[in-house]
Amino acid sequence: MKQQFKLKPMRHQYRKVIRSIKNVKEASINNEDNENNEKNGALHSVTREADNKYLPIIVIIPLIVVGSFLILVIKQKNVQEFLDKKR
Repeated sequence: MKQQFKLKPMRHQYRKVIRSIKNVKEASINNEDNENNEKNGALHSVTREADNKYLPIIVIIPLIVVGSFLILVIKQKNVQEFLDKKR
């Protein structure tokens, strides 16, 4: 007589294996996402530090240059008016 194999336990084992593979895949994807988020967060904080570090160069120095230029223009205008009055 031929033996009949019980398929139900095998199907159950097969489903367990499939579930565990899916769980491992999801866990690895979540792990990669977490690593990417950590890297992006680190990059964001580095960018913030760089913004704070270069703020004087980006904002304050151009303001000084423009202010100096305006002061020179006003002084030149005042000197020119003074010379015109003397003539």
